[in-house]
Amino acid sequence: MTLTSTRKNTIGAILIAVAALVFWVFDLVMYKQIPIFDSAISEHQAVLQKRKDAQQNIQSLYGTYQNRLSEIQKFLSIVPEGKEIAELISALETIAVQSGIEISEISIAEQKGAKTSKKGTRNVGISIKLLAPYSSILTFLNSIEQNIRVIDIQRIAVAPSIANTLLGIDIRGEAYFIK
Repeated sequence: MTLTSTRKNTIGAILIAVAALVFWVFDLVMYKQIPIFDSAISEHQAVLQKRKDAQQNIQSLYGTYQNRLSEIQKFLSIVPEGKEIAELISALETIAVQSGIEISEISIAEQKGAKTSKKGTRNVGISIKLLAPYSSILTFLNSIEQNIRVIDIQRIAVAPSIANTLLGIDIRGEAYFIK
């Protein structure tokens, strides 16, 4: 069997037609998948955009934090992150010495049942017993008021002491900290 040129042309045309049909079928399948790829690409772009936005928000927050760092440090000195009882006792003793007052007793304890406030602060109870003349007591209270750490005086009890020139003072209050 010899192939004539007509037969060769027919077989060639059939092969080209089959190839075109196969190409068209595969192309059609791929063409139908384009919307799926488009949606996947748009979802990926949305995720990338959210990531970029999150990074920009983080950078913005960090910049705000850096701008307000001095304010944050001032706030932490007013209301520290921990109880810092040693620093509180030291500050009260320093204020007493500067006011010319003798502290006979000082006690600081976290109040039982004290819950964290809405602003995230807790408090410790302070009890101070001291002997001092009236003018020194005023100086002591004024110095506590001007102290950088917030101390709320809740009660002051005054009683005469053995020495007529001095008064026995019992002061109760609260200092705050962040927990």
